[in-house]
Amino acid sequence: MWLLVALAAGAWASAVPAPRAASPEPPASAQSTTQQAPQFRAGTDIVAIDFLAFDEEGRPVQDLKPDEITLKVGGRTREIKSVQFVRLGVTGTSAPAARPTATPPLPLPFGSNEGSSLGRVVIIVIDHEQIRPGEGKGAIDAAARFLDRLAPTDRVGLVTMPNGRLEVDLTTTHDRVRKALSLIVGRAPRRGGISNISLDEALTVQKERIDPDKKFTNELIDRECRFAPEDSFCRTMVVQEALQLARDAELATRASLTALAGLLNGLAPMEGPKSILFLSGSLVQFDETHIDLQDVARAAAAARAQMFVIQPHEPMLDATRRDQPPTMSIDDNRRLAGLQDLAGATGGELFRLSAAGDAVYARIADQISAYYLLGFEPRSSEQNGKPHEIQITTSRPRVTIRARPMFVIDDPSRTPPPPLQPETLVRSLGSHRDLPLRAAAYTFRDVDPKHVKVVVAVEPVEEAATLTSAAFALVDVAGERAAQWSEDGANVVRRPLLTGAAVPPGEYRLRVAAVDTTGRRGVVDYEFSATLTGASPLSFGTLMLGWSDNGTFRPRLLLEPGAASVTGYVELYGVLPPGSTISAVFEIANGPDGPPLTSAPARLLASADSDRLVVTGEVPVEGRPPGDYAVRVVVTVNGQPAGRAWRTLRIPPR
Repeated sequence: MWLLVALAAGAWASAVPAPRAASPEPPASAQSTTQQAPQFRAGTDIVAIDFLAFDEEGRPVQDLKPDEITLKVGGRTREIKSVQFVRLGVTGTSAPAARPTATPPLPLPFGSNEGSSLGRVVIIVIDHEQIRPGEGKGAIDAAARFLDRLAPTDRVGLVTMPNGRLEVDLTTTHDRVRKALSLIVGRAPRRGGISNISLDEALTVQKERIDPDKKFTNELIDRECRFAPEDSFCRTMVVQEALQLARDAELATRASLTALAGLLNGLAPMEGPKSILFLSGSLVQFDETHIDLQDVARAAAAARAQMFVIQPHEPMLDATRRDQPPTMSIDDNRRLAGLQDLAGATGGELFRLSAAGDAVYARIADQISAYYLLGFEPRSSEQNGKPHEIQITTSRPRVTIRARPMFVIDDPSRTPPPPLQPETLVRSLGSHRDLPLRAAAYTFRDVDPKHVKVVVAVEPVEEAATLTSAAFALVDVAGERAAQWSEDGANVVRRPLLTGAAVPPGEYRLRVAAVDTTGRRGVVDYEFSATLTGASPLSFGTLMLGWSDNGTFRPRLLLEPGAASVTGYVELYGVLPPGSTISAVFEIANGPDGPPLTSAPARLLASADSDRLVVTGEVPVEGRPPGDYAVRVVVTVNGQPAGRAWRTLRIPPR
């Protein structure tokens, strides 16, 4: 589910160095849902169309009835079969950060595709080649603050255009996006030349190229060359500068729209609606841009993308210019017109900021916190893979509907593609949940000091399921693969399946695709930090949780219901001064820094390596209520704290 695939679908065809093996040691009625996927999906029997409905304050309207909604396809009213309200987040512009709690939620103990609460997909697209240097900073900073309004499970990506650079791949670690946003600045080229020509004037000169009279062009030349000698090149230079300015604006606009369409097309295989925040200072109307807008509109429909077009605040004066163009306000309208067209073509909304824009971002946060899903039966003539006009309205006063103006249904007679294999699934954007999976990753020291060893554990959620093959990929924050490999045969049958690779330290997304004996397919993602923790003289690998099998540690992703204890395993690396004493204790707490609820002494075991110790021990959990807890190991050297490691433990209901 990587944005890199959306930006460059063919990038995966390049060769990838084979990872070094890492053998691990250890009826038409309105329905409402909260944090649940829709009860029906788009297909040839029922087409599902999502739309937003909000009041004058931008808050979602939660109780629209089918008889208050009118659906038109190709201008003709159609029968609505079902309407469903789906809540995704918390509303209320007065609640930034959304949801402060006494105890912050613990990180997920593992990745899972089980269930449907996968969070929202929000992609911030900054068209920085259309934002002038020094401008847009307030809007970009406000976008960083907007992240505080999202839920921890929401996946956020950051893309800069028109070159389609992926700054941050989809991640639930929002701090990565904040950091990247702080580094983005406007990169629109500064005006060159010696003439004082406005954008509107340049576009008028371009339009008069085929006009034999060229009335305005001659007036512009007379104005700009009034002090130039008659035999100078001033007249030619004025026309050339005007045409170049118009040409640059056209190329920049079309490049932005083409890049946006490409991104949206790449997002189409990803399940569910997506919110796209598109920040740009300028898109200009030209004769050919309507074609580009149609491409963007079709791509937005296929991707189920809700567009929010944002024009950052721009100062009234431009210090890079020797004086202001004579049609400054008209130029502003020229730069705005294309953005208005983009919002209209995609069924989105345009926001023109007058300052940083926190109120606008709060309104967007409210709007994307819920949506409606409307179902209707398509006609056979509409199942042809072509776009069809659609319109959704409501009779309820003071309620605004935002819906994409078209939909596309694939031709059902087309031969379906063969089932994807794990090696292909792991490279795709699609969500596959027929086979529920759990996966996690653990970091250990590698023989190569420039790498760490990542051990991956994956298992089917259902006890009766048996895997036949699986594929794995480790992808960094920029969407680049660090490793990719496959497993089959006897190893893949084990529960959990343990495999791994060696990669440079860093932040990664683990993506696992697997097939079971019944042919079901599943894909799961898990974000983690592939780094050793601690400081000299000791560093820690990742704490693993599991159970003890006659003294041998066996990792487990989820405890068995009613388990009496959990066993921890962690490796320590380093050499202590002679005569040092070392001890460790395992603790269970409600959070990483909370007081221990239960503790138990740990055992320190020597290994074949003189600078590696294994710390293991069992902590009782019997009687503890179901939920997430922090299990931590605290190491003491010579009576002084020397470091610790911790991990989330999930205790399931009995």
